[in-house]
Amino acid sequence: MSKLIPAAASLATALLLSQTLPAPDPFLEKPYLQMGDAPKLSASESLVLIWHTENVPAKWDVKFVLGTDGLL
Repeated sequence: MSKLIPAAASLATALLLSQTLPAPDPFLEKPYLQMGDAPKLSASESLVLIWHTENVPAKWDVKFVLGTDGLL
């Protein structure tokens, strides 16, 4: 029995060390659309895509598709 305990501890340690931690979420606030309120600047409403991350340099891409009627 005394040989079994070190083997179990060794196996448990190997399993714990082999686990990969999930990547931290880069977003403090996930992206969302905010309605704009600039009635004197344009005849139509606007949408602003907003998100918040830590102050760390990163490359971001935004892709969008117009709806079938040509509107967002």
